[in-house]
Amino acid sequence: MSIILENTMEKVRNQSQKLGFSQVIRECREAMGIKRYRAAEFLCMSKERLRNLEIAFFRVKPRDSELKAIAKFYGLSYDMLDKKAEESIDSIYHFKRKTK
Repeated sequence: MSIILENTMEKVRNQSQKLGFSQVIRECREAMGIKRYRAAEFLCMSKERLRNLEIAFFRVKPRDSELKAIAKFYGLSYDMLDKKAEESIDSIYHFKRKTK
């Protein structure tokens, strides 16, 4: 990885504590300058699945295999992604209960 790309990714990783799951993975992909379809190929998932993860359009936490692949590809902590994915599900659940 080039020095410029590594510095950019480090900035995103540092900001990741403030961002939600979907924002983290989208910011990482964009920081790397990779199109969604290409990232999906590397992650062994469909581009639609990656899109849904990037816009927080999921009802259950992503599979461990998906989280591990994302963590490895973007150089993120699996534990951090797992926690953020769980928080995303909780916030979606609470939002739906408030709107009923």
